[in-house]
Amino acid sequence: MKDIHCLVLAGGSGTRLWPLSRDDMPKQFMRFGAESLYQGALRRAFRIAGPARTRVLSGVRFGATALLQAREVEEGLPQAFVVEEPCPRNTAPAIALGLLALIEECGATRESLVFVCPSDHVISDLELFVGAVESATEPACEGRVVVFGIPPARPDTGFGYIKAGREHGKWREVERFVEKPPLEKAREYAESGEYFWNGGMLLFKAGVMLDLLREHLPGAETVIQGDARSFLEAFPGMQSISMDYAVLERIKNVAIVPLESSWTDIGSWDALYEFLGKDGDGNAHMGRVVSEGCRNSLFLSTGRLVAAVDVGDLLIIETPDALLVAPRGASQDVRLLVERLRGEGAPEIAGPRA
Repeated sequence: MKDIHCLVLAGGSGTRLWPLSRDDMPKQFMRFGAESLYQGALRRAFRIAGPARTRVLSGVRFGATALLQAREVEEGLPQAFVVEEPCPRNTAPAIALGLLALIEECGATRESLVFVCPSDHVISDLELFVGAVESATEPACEGRVVVFGIPPARPDTGFGYIKAGREHGKWREVERFVEKPPLEKAREYAESGEYFWNGGMLLFKAGVMLDLLREHLPGAETVIQGDARSFLEAFPGMQSISMDYAVLERIKNVAIVPLESSWTDIGSWDALYEFLGKDGDGNAHMGRVVSEGCRNSLFLSTGRLVAAVDVGDLLIIETPDALLVAPRGASQDVRLLVERLRGEGAPEIAGPRA
């Protein structure tokens, strides 16, 4: 592929997957099977850019974990492979820091294309994914910022949406971004054929994005012209803001490429339920689970036996120190529960109790 570098975003907290995802071990580093979601993202990044032109952005707290898991995928990766953010500041400051690291350490130039991807997605068809990135290189080389849109599989209030406009072969212009909508709007968007889920992936020229961040990211006007170390020193004083809010919703030259590959953002228990295989009654089981007469439910056990009789449309998640029970469709509200528990000083938010 062309001169592409890659940034993997691995700094999220995953509060909607509590109590499995904790402050001490967020979802991207948890293993769903043989490897973690983060390791799957690395394999895709290496297919696009190769290890030498890839950097990972993660918090200081998880830098060692990120490097350890990365070395399980590719031996011999340098310590600098993981760029540690000194504190959480959302995606716009993180991407700015990552761009400076790519230029200083990986040979990227202002003309280099940079692919940015989250670390908590599952993409089943690698070839379709690679094809979508290749299709995005044309508008990106023309100076556009390219986003990747997922055709909605269902109405979902947990995703942002992107309205696509005029077609240009394999890509379309972006008309507008829409924040997570209420259910009726989500249903309307899913049926329209004009809206896509926002996959959180980007492709752009490094120089184009640096100029946009210098213009739109508060506090970055001068430090983004320096080196990564100077930017790191200024990082804690920057506004915590997403790339969507800081840049994408403010500019006109945004393109969208549909990603037709099977895609799942394992961002909530409902999303995990949709991803997992089901029995004949629509139940998904993980761990020691026995169910009788149950329907359309997710049962997950990390150790103790979970037994259920004649229940339906439930999420039941067992961990050593916490049990979550919720109706399917309500998993977006788990973060509200986490915020309440955090405010009450519950130790189960940080990690499993001994």
